[in-house]
Amino acid sequence: MQLLEDIEIERWLLQRIPYRVRAALAGCLNIEGDWKMPPVSAAFWDAFHICCIGSAVGEGKRVAMRWLIELIGIAGTDQKTGLPNRPTIRFGTVTLEILGPQSFDVKLDKAKFLSNVWKGCSQASGASYHEYESPACR
Repeated sequence: MQLLEDIEIERWLLQRIPYRVRAALAGCLNIEGDWKMPPVSAAFWDAFHICCIGSAVGEGKRVAMRWLIELIGIAGTDQKTGLPNRPTIRFGTVTLEILGPQSFDVKLDKAKFLSNVWKGCSQASGASYHEYESPACR
């Protein structure tokens, strides 16, 4: 097996590693043993660590946005009616209806907007980068 050159390792870490993996690595960059990160320059390491933290913050913002939209009773869009769906209620799920107030009216234009935001957050969090490059660290 041929190992990558240092510059190729750095390029791969910045451009090819999936966004979610960078987000998960934010707090795990000091792993030892078989999973230890490859050797890179100190300047690159600092930049990569900042990139991982940025990915984690971005991922957290999308998850929080989805949760807040679901809290008010909005989820994805029903393909048949074009109206926003209600979130799936599972054991332990909390919604505004459970807390007292009514859920957001799904027939309002703002509900459709929120449904689109929910979908965008879901797709951004679940994006697969097998066929194209992950958004690169800048």
